[in-house]
Amino acid sequence: MRTMIILLLLIASHSAYAYDDSKRYKAAKFYKNKAQSAVSNSKANLKGECQLMLTMQHIDRKYAQLKRITHIGSPKICKIAKNKLKSYLNKSTRYDVTEKYLRIEVSRWD
Repeated sequence: MRTMIILLLLIASHSAYAYDDSKRYKAAKFYKNKAQSAVSNSKANLKGECQLMLTMQHIDRKYAQLKRITHIGSPKICKIAKNKLKSYLNKSTRYDVTEKYLRIEVSRWD
């Protein structure tokens, strides 16, 4: 019983630390770098964070297309990040692990 509880905690703790998919997936890291640079380079006085959920459609074993972008968080930051990522809609991106949804977080606190 004790080993089962420990095993369950280990499995549950892995998902708790997975706040952002950019640490695990190559495609998520690519999109996060583009969105974060757009927010960081913005001239507007912004503070807050935005969580983006990217929906991917897989073309074959190596490439996927960005199909949909949804967001939760600061409206101004989300608008800047979403506008930057809109240029990648329906364009092929190379990926390493098959995932339908990618979760990334973009923030600015200065």
